[in-house]
Amino acid sequence: MRIRHFALSLAFLAVFSASVISQNFAYLKIEDSQKTPVALIAGDRDDGRLYHLELKDRDNGKWMFEPAGDGYYYIIDVRHGKAISAGDADDGKIYHLVPEGRDNAKWKLVEKGDNKFQLIDKKWGKALIAGDDPSDINIYHQVPGLRSNAIWNLTIIDGLGTRPAPKELVIKEKFLSIKYDVNEKVKDNNSRGTTSTLSAKYTNNTSVAQSQTLSEQAQYTESEAWESTEEIATEVWAKVEAEVGWKGSGVNASVSVETGFKTTITNQKKKSNSATYQSTVGFTTNTTIPPGKTTVCSQLVTREKASIPYEVTVLRTFGDGSTLTKTVLGTWNGTTFSRSEVTCTESGAGGKDKDD
Repeated sequence: MRIRHFALSLAFLAVFSASVISQNFAYLKIEDSQKTPVALIAGDRDDGRLYHLELKDRDNGKWMFEPAGDGYYYIIDVRHGKAISAGDADDGKIYHLVPEGRDNAKWKLVEKGDNKFQLIDKKWGKALIAGDDPSDINIYHQVPGLRSNAIWNLTIIDGLGTRPAPKELVIKEKFLSIKYDVNEKVKDNNSRGTTSTLSAKYTNNTSVAQSQTLSEQAQYTESEAWESTEEIATEVWAKVEAEVGWKGSGVNASVSVETGFKTTITNQKKKSNSATYQSTVGFTTNTTIPPGKTTVCSQLVTREKASIPYEVTVLRTFGDGSTLTKTVLGTWNGTTFSRSEVTCTESGAGGKDKDD
């Protein structure tokens, strides 16, 4: 009887391993959320244990998530084809074995934002946890609480978009739109503005009045930073354009202010980043210059730091191929916003000036 039981166990192992390989799931690495991440690794030898070590391209540190029903997964390593399991008894330990339908080998991904998760087993409702001491290479099964060492970052390293991955995992993001209200929601950063002056002039040396268009512009290199309520992996670009005030009687002056913000993230999700961009400030003035007169139009530009709240809408694709439209709130900090004022002065005979 013992020999038969042993043979049945081997047969089950062969069937289970074959089912995992045939379904060909994406390979993921499971890393802690430290600044320098350390990975979850099965033994280099088939020793039934799990470790907290550098990945170093080990196949025993690459994991497939096979659906186990009710939103749970078996987590199977590529090298040995065995699963992560809590103890059959509530002993605080983590094992690496053939799951054989155990509820303690079924794991739910509890979202903590930004493709980070707690891994909670079905039987005991406890979490996969790295040691509190960074030098501890063991893995534990405990109540997670608020511990950061119970939060794991999942990243697809083979099979992105071509093989099934957990449905909770965001694998792709497409930028759809951005919305902001520059007139109502720009917040002063309490910084001191810097001023500069742009000027254009025209002298009428004829005996008849002349209509002229005077214009000038300048370009500035700006640096700023952005942040959002959750991480995004997309390219965001928007321009803030506004008509700003001018003064002068009888002068039709159109003043444009343009500023922008941009970030490009490749294969990485971030909650904040910095960007450098070019901003352009300029004016165009239509005016009539009397004979023998000179008109000088000047634009006083005050450049101030501001914060611009925004809403960016992205289309997210998940590991199972499903999609979701998501709106993420954020703020562009340190944006240089220019405020401009145009004044035109007419020089008359004898050097007297006249403001228009």
